[in-house]
Amino acid sequence: MKRLETKAERLAARWIPKDAIADPRSNDHAGVFLYCSSRECTSPAAMAFIGTASKPTWNYRFRDPQSRERRIADFFAGIQASLELKALRKLEYAAFHHTLKVGDVLVNSWGWEQTNIDFFEVTKVTPGSNRIEIRAIGQDAQEDGCAAMTGSCTARPGKYIGPPMVKVVGTGNRVKIHGWGSWAYLWDGNKERWSSYA
Repeated sequence: MKRLETKAERLAARWIPKDAIADPRSNDHAGVFLYCSSRECTSPAAMAFIGTASKPTWNYRFRDPQSRERRIADFFAGIQASLELKALRKLEYAAFHHTLKVGDVLVNSWGWEQTNIDFFEVTKVTPGSNRIEIRAIGQDAQEDGCAAMTGSCTARPGKYIGPPMVKVVGTGNRVKIHGWGSWAYLWDGNKERWSSYA
């Protein structure tokens, strides 16, 4: 299936019943369409979209118009709360300045059925910017857990095992390592626990 790249393509791909009426509270951030799910209109229905999404966030039939209105009101209230939270976070980030410095070590603990530990060293800091350069570094690891294939590890600053990477520092001095949401934090120097199944 072709990916819908543009706003116009996504909006054109929406399926909305012919008799649907746009709720007057609809805007660029969210839209709701009211319709009847039966010819006699005994079951009021509504479908909601967020932004320019081609698929509805929800599409429900309701017992009565009052139930539908409550659901729609909650939906728009949730959208408004989300917008306000995003605006607040944007202000917080605009005021944020990290305190990381060259030589600081970051630790990233991640995994599903096992706990992986990666260490990174800050190798460059750009004054007045939240961008830094980091490099993956080696570690000293030992199997010292109460079960097999578990143990502890510590970082080896200066023992680079990866190329330089430019990253943006988020609030709390956290650095996103992987696009799927794996974050590194300032290492406190204590041993980190790891586990392995292979």
